Amino acid sequence: MDNEAFELESKKEKGLPSNGHVFLPNGNLGGNEEEAIGMPSSPGVENSEDGRYELVRGVADSGNGQKLDELLTEWAELGWIRDWRNEEGLTLYADAITDGYMDVFNTLLHHDIPLGDALLRAIDAELGDAIQAICRYIQPHQDLSESTLNGNCDNDDFHPAVTPLVLAAQRNDFNTVQLLVGIGAKLEEPRLTQGGDMTLTQATSYLQIYRALSQPAFILATQVDIFGHLFQLSHKLRTLSQLWEDFGAKYDEMASDVDAFAGEMLGQSSSTEEILALFRFHNTNKYRNREGAQHPLSKMFEAIKYQQKQFIAHPHSQKAIIAQFYQNLLSWNEKGVLHQVLLALLVILGYPIICLLYIIFPVSKVVNFARLPYVKMLMKLGSGLTFLAFILAASVLDRNRYKATFWALHWFILIWAIGLMWSHMKVISSKGIVKHLSDSANIQDAFVMALFFVVFFLRWNGRLIIAPNVALRPRRAAVNGTFLNSASYLELQDHVNLALSSLHGKLADTTVEGVGEIAMKVLSSCRLDPTATTVAPLTTSSLSEFNSYLQDHVEFDSYHPEIIAEGLFGIVITVSFLRLMNVLLVSEAIGPLRISFGAMASDVGKFLLLFSVVWFAFSIGLSRVHHSAVLWTERKCRENENDPCERTVGFATLFVSLSDLYWTLFGIVEKDAVRLPPGFQLQETIGTLMFAAYHVIGVLVLLNALIGMLSNTYMKVEQNADTEWKFNRAVVWGAYLHPLDTLPPPFNLIPSIKNVIRFLRDIVGMWLKCVRRKRVNRIKEHSKREFSDYMHVLHQIRSRYIQGNLSVASTNSESIRPRDVQLLRNDIQSLRHFAEIRLETIDKSLDTSNGKASGLRKKLEDLGPLGSHVTEVLSKSVALTDNARSLRAQTDQLEEEQATEIVDRDHESADLRDRIAKQISAMEQLRSDHAAEVREMDRHAESLNGIIRRLNDEVVARERHESALANNIIRLESEKTSLGLELDDVNEKKTKLGVEVARLTGQLQHSRLGFMQRVATVIEDRVKAPGDQGEGPSK
Repeated sequence: MDNEAFELESKKEKGLPSNGHVFLPNGNLGGNEEEAIGMPSSPGVENSEDGRYELVRGVADSGNGQKLDELLTEWAELGWIRDWRNEEGLTLYADAITDGYMDVFNTLLHHDIPLGDALLRAIDAELGDAIQAICRYIQPHQDLSESTLNGNCDNDDFHPAVTPLVLAAQRNDFNTVQLLVGIGAKLEEPRLTQGGDMTLTQATSYLQIYRALSQPAFILATQVDIFGHLFQLSHKLRTLSQLWEDFGAKYDEMASDVDAFAGEMLGQSSSTEEILALFRFHNTNKYRNREGAQHPLSKMFEAIKYQQKQFIAHPHSQKAIIAQFYQNLLSWNEKGVLHQVLLALLVILGYPIICLLYIIFPVSKVVNFARLPYVKMLMKLGSGLTFLAFILAASVLDRNRYKATFWALHWFILIWAIGLMWSHMKVISSKGIVKHLSDSANIQDAFVMALFFVVFFLRWNGRLIIAPNVALRPRRAAVNGTFLNSASYLELQDHVNLALSSLHGKLADTTVEGVGEIAMKVLSSCRLDPTATTVAPLTTSSLSEFNSYLQDHVEFDSYHPEIIAEGLFGIVITVSFLRLMNVLLVSEAIGPLRISFGAMASDVGKFLLLFSVVWFAFSIGLSRVHHSAVLWTERKCRENENDPCERTVGFATLFVSLSDLYWTLFGIVEKDAVRLPPGFQLQETIGTLMFAAYHVIGVLVLLNALIGMLSNTYMKVEQNADTEWKFNRAVVWGAYLHPLDTLPPPFNLIPSIKNVIRFLRDIVGMWLKCVRRKRVNRIKEHSKREFSDYMHVLHQIRSRYIQGNLSVASTNSESIRPRDVQLLRNDIQSLRHFAEIRLETIDKSLDTSNGKASGLRKKLEDLGPLGSHVTEVLSKSVALTDNARSLRAQTDQLEEEQATEIVDRDHESADLRDRIAKQISAMEQLRSDHAAEVREMDRHAESLNGIIRRLNDEVVARERHESALANNIIRLESEKTSLGLELDDVNEKKTKLGVEVARLTGQLQHSRLGFMQRVATVIEDRVKAPGDQGEGPSK
């Protein structure tokens, strides 16, 4: 109530009306509004524009809409309606919106008073009724609508870039934003420019616009692909924070809010189906397969592209990613660590068998197992470990003893590198080289491949140089002078020994001895320095001493291909083993530490930049301080030729100074390095001071600063360790969730049987249409279904978010706001104005009655006898007046009771709204549960229908089988009948043959008894045999 008292005092100071009365300039309180504003205070008030403005403003400030309507109606007939504005350029709407006088506002709108910035101020005051009234008023008029929706503030209360839509979006008022967008309001995103090419006004304007663009209310009301838009907006805001460093902190804050909003929207999903529907939708065909279906995690790939760590680390995202990564193996991994280790070892050790089965026998089970993302990662890990094993074996193997094995390992490594290069080339052709090299792991792979190809080329080149012709490039001795000293002679002799030893086994022994004699003659003709010692001659024993080691390896110079290859091969080994750190990112225990190590690289780079300045400055200074001492030492060395000239002065040259100061960081260089010969005390003192200053600055300050920076970076990563690790794990897994290759190197170089058949089919299909593969592309069908599922889920999560965060019930707090008190007061005041108007009507009626009563009294006085009656009438009129006054008191009491009742009803309505909201949420939950049950019943019904169809098919097949059996029985019976007839014929033939045999037996009884009887016996046996066989079935 303190705010209300302050408003009353301020209105009293300005002479404005309050509680139905007007404070006149002389300080007197008018009895009613009719005395103050119903009639002009002076005859010329309505004749001047200022007077009319003050009059209409006074009526508007009183909140009496009916009086204002009567006044404006009268003035409209006289043509006195104007665009009235105060000294600040504000219209009458401004005060009406500030005070919450909706009656006055609607009256002004009804009489077509120009709006000005009324819509902007209504949005600022959160006066929803006024906003809706203005939108209904301007919607039929296009010109008025455009000017109002794109209008700015009439004074300096708001920034020039703030339009009604911008302000509504900044206030996160979803209903207002949706209303304004529905009638044609637009907010375009500004074009990006460099920070130096922009004025302060433009910078603040862009800031205001992006504050509106990044609010949830505007995004929900205007965007369809909400997550894709949020990712792009967050990336753009972070880009702006780098371009416009003056406002970088504000843009970073907006980007963080956008990231948090994306996570909150994802958190509104309530099932795995909803999450996959959100993740599957993408507005491009970038992640579609050959059949046209979008990848289930398309949104995850886009989030990785825009570095949306909070979105990726959200539990809902992780659930979807893990389910897609493990797929059928998820239940196996959930059994425990032992099962995980067993599966990992099985795949890592047996990946060659899996790859060969995939190539030679591409059956569905093998193909599906090999294409699982988890299995692909393990197979690639096994391939990488095999590659490291070959590199390690090639580095420790004795090349001279196992020459063939050494080169075989190099060929294996070369094939592995070619397979790795082929895999990267396919990725580059699909995604582009810039995106491919944005990953540090790919840069490491490219570095390893390039170095190994160089190493292989150099070693092969060096092998060609060591040909049977022995094309050597030995270090040249200083033989251009007149004399050869002892060292030069010995070095030349060693070279000759090496050359001769390399010829053993390639030339005949006599040829080698002849060459040796020639070399001896050549060496004997060389003149030695008089001070040289005696040199041992070349002997056969000296040649055979190095023969076993130098058959394939000779002494090369510093830039021989073999020497360069050895150095580069060491780098290849180091970088190859460091690639294992990328695999550790998926480990929950070691992954955060690996992420911290990567984040520290930028700190080390900053330190090296600062340290380089200090390092180079002190190196130059110390080298110049010691320059005179160095010259003096060199002169002494030249004067004393017998003693060897050794460097006794530290920091002699710039490169020596750089080297010494670098190793000083690690405590290798001692303080004796600054000591100078006698006579250079001043230079020694200056050098000592500079060396001490370098220790303080470089070692004490910079190194500790580096330690502090690294500690700070580690703590930052540790605070968000879970988010960082889950995001980096998703990045590693993403390469296997949407790969271009199934098999790891070098098996990816071998074409599978399926690919060969497909290639041949394409070749033959160029001539034969019947052989061509029919490519089924159902992009439209999949796109329609994906969009439908996405919009259904989006509508649900958007409703949930609005209900929980942007609705009136959620934004209003439980306590009463000043605006609520003001609106309640305005409602009571409107009721009071209505009661006062009714009372004024009654007063006028009573005054008329009093006038008539006075006239009657005069007439009665004239009548005389009727005086008493007149007196009685007068007393009744007085009683009526008293009754009117009592009615006014009762009216005031009723107003107070009505105000109390309004407050109680507001509380009851608030309780009812809360109950309604709870009932609505419960109904939505029941609706979602019912939908889930319906889907489950549909699935059961489909499965039952499938079982019924399968049973029907089995019944039909059984009937067909029974009919076939019946046919077979009939056929067998017919065959049995025919066999019976044939058996009767056989029996008749048997009887006839028996009779014939008896007759023949009688005839031959007396002749040829021996031989013929045996023949008859044989015939009889043969006749009896078929007869016995024929009797079996008849029985």
